Amino acid sequence: MQGFIIERLYPTGWRRSGELYWRLSDAERESRRAMQEHEARGVRILAAHINPVAVIEHLADVLGREDEN
Repeated sequence: MQGFIIERLYPTGWRRSGELYWRLSDAERESRRAMQEHEARGVRILAAHINPVAVIEHLADVLGREDEN
């Protein structure tokens, strides 16, 4: 699975935003908007590879309560 992260160039250097975009078109749209509104000196889109294996998983029991173990 792949997502996209935007980096913006400021006078102090490149900084990554905290938002993850699931479609490249959404990341492109946001990067164009940021440039048009002069929010950054430059913008680049980075690919983020998402591992489908869960680090932690919580499931509810049959009655809808969380497992207390």
